[in-house]
Amino acid sequence: MKMNKIFTKAFVALVAIAGFTACSSDDYEMATKPNNAQVFFSNESATELLLEDNQNQVEVEVKRLKTEGALTVEVAATDESGLFTAANSVTFADGEDTAKLPISFNFTKLQSDKAYPVTLTLKSETCAYDDNTVTVNIKYAPWSEWKPLVKGYSTFTFTYYYAGTDDRQRVYIRTSMLDPTQAQLKLANWTGDGEKQEGGYDLIFNWNKKLNLLTLSPVAFDKHDTYGTVYVADTYTYVTKVLQKEGDLEKQRSYYDEENGCFMLNLVYFVQAGNFGNGYETLQLPGYEKADYSLNIADNGSYQQDLKIGQVFNMTMGKDLTSIKYAVFKGAIVDDKAIDEKAQAIFTGDIASTQTKENGWRVVMVDEAGDYTLVALGYDANGTWQGTQSVAFTVKSPIGKTWRKSFTGDYTYGEVAYEGVDKGLTLYTCDEDASVFTIAPWAGGGSLKFQLDEDGKTVHVFNSYTGEDYKEGAPIYAGDANALLGDEYEASYYDAATKTYHFNVVYFVPGLGAMGACEETFVVSGPVAKTIAKATAKAKVASNRTISAAPRAKMNKSVKTLKLMK
Repeated sequence: MKMNKIFTKAFVALVAIAGFTACSSDDYEMATKPNNAQVFFSNESATELLLEDNQNQVEVEVKRLKTEGALTVEVAATDESGLFTAANSVTFADGEDTAKLPISFNFTKLQSDKAYPVTLTLKSETCAYDDNTVTVNIKYAPWSEWKPLVKGYSTFTFTYYYAGTDDRQRVYIRTSMLDPTQAQLKLANWTGDGEKQEGGYDLIFNWNKKLNLLTLSPVAFDKHDTYGTVYVADTYTYVTKVLQKEGDLEKQRSYYDEENGCFMLNLVYFVQAGNFGNGYETLQLPGYEKADYSLNIADNGSYQQDLKIGQVFNMTMGKDLTSIKYAVFKGAIVDDKAIDEKAQAIFTGDIASTQTKENGWRVVMVDEAGDYTLVALGYDANGTWQGTQSVAFTVKSPIGKTWRKSFTGDYTYGEVAYEGVDKGLTLYTCDEDASVFTIAPWAGGGSLKFQLDEDGKTVHVFNSYTGEDYKEGAPIYAGDANALLGDEYEASYYDAATKTYHFNVVYFVPGLGAMGACEETFVVSGPVAKTIAKATAKAKVASNRTISAAPRAKMNKSVKTLKLMK
């Protein structure tokens, strides 16, 4: 398996979701903070519960925002059939945000292929929105036994939440015993250990063979430190069931490409607050040797470098492509003819473009916030144009348009990418958000941007450009080690007694890996007025600081590939 998570555990650029009314953390912060536990039924959970043979119980997921202490909440149930008995309460364990409400029944009394609706209502500690009631449809649809779809392993290619491939994916199929055109496809132990068949999750797609349409109800598979439970579903189901909007089936379709033996799965990864992006990920069956000219361009959100703004894209070429040419245009271009015209102009050279021969992140800078469209062309080893991909995106306004000089201090580097001490650097306070600061000139001429929590202690380091590149097109960044690498690295913090900022950072190069993690410090020496002349006189980085020659290879094996964040 060659798979790496590309989203961080703390700061993530989420795609905004209009009309998302769940009791999310974003809603919670914007409204007047209630005092109760904010219990709700998650609108990501499946509302159709399919039964196995002789199954006598199902469970419905209940969520809460405040997790302190054990909590029991009363639940009322309505069942017109009289065949189902739901528990009259649900109990959360201390520190847990999820509980399971059981519904029991006598399996022998159920009719095949009939949906039984059961409505559940929370009676207390509820969310301020409308998530206190849910209707689940319980249904028994008999299936054949699970059988391997093919001999051997298939290959799953990740793009939107993970990066890379899993070439040991086991795939199984079963067919409805009532309708042979209806089947289910199971990706066993998805994201887990392919050899040991453990540690992952089963993704079960409903496959309408008559329409060649695959759907996936939301599956919870990961826990995000900031945004909570992470789900995956097919995009059409997400739009129509979770967002409860009208979906575009043709553009959001998941289907089987029989000629190439490849399942084209249009997936979306999401949390209560929003989603991480959507598009096609593939399940390639073994035994097909046709050329792979696929080109995937994943929009990874807005980016800021000093006062410049742009967008981060993860570009992945199929194995038979060798290079990509791309250009960015103002405005959201959705018309296929207009996209073709832009692509032709890139191909002929009438429009300037950027070329890359490597998969990985690319940062596209723009002059101002607004709507844009990226158009990319994929080329094979002979220089033949094999396909086009376009992505419409919105660049957000940068954090910190104006800054005021507040303090000076000495910065000590951790000897991973830089070593030595920079004396007399300036700490700036953001005029738009007084909790955001930057230190400059820092590292290789860049600036280190960070945010101080309300507690006055906890520090969150934004991804910060050092001002230097490892090689052309491969900028060196520093990010928050705790956020990017996990709790094995201590969170950054401010020590008021010693007036010292302790930054636990990791230096990394997108697409190449991490150079290593270390602690660095900034000791505040006084108000900027006392040393401003000295600080502003620094036109270049200090001569007693050097950059390492190359990323440390030993770290590339143990540190996850990292996603750029705003």
